[in-house]
Amino acid sequence: MGGNAEHIKLRDSPAELQKKLGLSSQRFENFKNFARKTNNEYLSSNPKSQWADKRVVWTALPEQEIEGIIDIMCCLCQGGKLFDSTYPEERIRQGARARLHQVRRTWQQGKRESR
Repeated sequence: MGGNAEHIKLRDSPAELQKKLGLSSQRFENFKNFARKTNNEYLSSNPKSQWADKRVVWTALPEQEIEGIIDIMCCLCQGGKLFDSTYPEERIRQGARARLHQVRRTWQQGKRESR
């Protein structure tokens, strides 16, 4: 499961991300679930964080906070054995960043609409 070597972009569609990560449909569903779980757990345990402030755009989030959240998701992926041990960690981190970007955007839009 080497995945596509093409660079992962924040705004890749789910299908593009799945292809670039080389994940089957079931594994990609798990990957998306890990991103949602990471987002929800971080929001509930860090309600005063920049991440939890729906007004803060992605580019204004502290990089250290994003990296910490990616760490959480990568631990879930590792625990769930989503990628084999030879899969490049940096590639997983890029995929996690892209998916968390999407999950947070969806969460922000939902929060805005529910005012």
